[in-house]
Amino acid sequence: MNKVGLGFAAAGITAALMVALAQGKTTVRVMTWEGADLNAKILEAMKPFEKANPDIAVEIVTVPSVGYDQTRNTMIAANQLPDLFWVGNDQLLEYGRKGLLFDWTKQATAKGDDFALEQFAPGAVENYKLDGKLYGLPSLMNTYGYFYNADMFTAAKIPLPKVGWTYAQFFDAARKLTLKSGNQITRYGVYSPLNDIFMLSQYAASQGGPMFQSRILEADKVQNSPQLVSAARNWAAAIKNGSVTPRNYPGDGLEQLFAAGKIPMLGTGQWVAKGMIEGKLPFKWGFAPLPTGRVNVSIYDAVGIASPTYIKNPDAVWKVFKYLNTKGWESVLPAAPVAPSAYVPSAKPYFDQLRKDGAASVAESVNAMLTAPKKEGVRFLSSWSGKGFDVLNASYNDILSGKTDAKVGLDDIVTRVNAIIKASK
Repeated sequence: MNKVGLGFAAAGITAALMVALAQGKTTVRVMTWEGADLNAKILEAMKPFEKANPDIAVEIVTVPSVGYDQTRNTMIAANQLPDLFWVGNDQLLEYGRKGLLFDWTKQATAKGDDFALEQFAPGAVENYKLDGKLYGLPSLMNTYGYFYNADMFTAAKIPLPKVGWTYAQFFDAARKLTLKSGNQITRYGVYSPLNDIFMLSQYAASQGGPMFQSRILEADKVQNSPQLVSAARNWAAAIKNGSVTPRNYPGDGLEQLFAAGKIPMLGTGQWVAKGMIEGKLPFKWGFAPLPTGRVNVSIYDAVGIASPTYIKNPDAVWKVFKYLNTKGWESVLPAAPVAPSAYVPSAKPYFDQLRKDGAASVAESVNAMLTAPKKEGVRFLSSWSGKGFDVLNASYNDILSGKTDAKVGLDDIVTRVNAIIKASK
């Protein structure tokens, strides 16, 4: 368990909290999984808030990302969670079902200031609700796409990827960028391809088909379609002809290989851009969103913030919560451009900083995905998720490797997952 968690559990009170109590202040404790530098930036960003609210002090509880879940679960068991804590969307829903989280619906829907739930990225807030109760708020959004070596594209006379590029263009570029010596592949066109079932759903929906899940949160069914089958077959063909790495290809070190100029395209999330910018790569590079078709469809994935049921001063906690999710990120993200704020008006400084850093393609691609009105989830967000993933893990790779016919395999997955959904009701 992390030392911060142990120290608070043992002492019951921190030095910062003792000072705050002596001054008659309410201390709002915020637990993150960020590193020391980013936590320092968060505290610095909260100083204007503390000046405007002299009766409230903000304290950061630092728990390393490695071991964060274990520390948080230990705190849950001991009823010692801080006032606000970082949480994934799926974990938030799990805790909400168990009655462990504070319901922020009243505060979040109150009128009288410029904070409005409608200003969050499309679809984001809805996936933090359970039975009509808002158990937290999305804070930062993750998007997924392809970093590309622009010099390799130019040398191969391939148009650079950009917002609105199609899957036909993607597969064509992957094929042309692949190198072989005889039957031996010496360089794949795409490494770490984004081709799990949820990415295939985005592919299918962009071609006009239905989503794999009926909805992101608590889907009442999953479904196959001709577009999903076509997507699976196209990916299987690309794996077979060597355009993209197979699903069992080792993922370690791929970011370093891209930075060294040895990979044409790398599938990953926008957060990698910070390292690319700081690394001052010796070649031209860019970032493109997931390819699309006739419909602009993106993938939904948000990191959020929640509170335990036993917070002592909800009004003070809400003030910190709201400020951090808006003005706080406006101050922090330009210095640490890892992800856009889920509250869209507060994402502007993040995008401005990317453009200033010469990463305009990242800004344009992330913004297009953030604001896309139609989204598929990046995972199951349902009470039956564990069993659903067991089904996928058992057979999905065989579909993309060509061992199982795409239609037969996807039909079987749909049948088994729908049976799990039915049994869970």
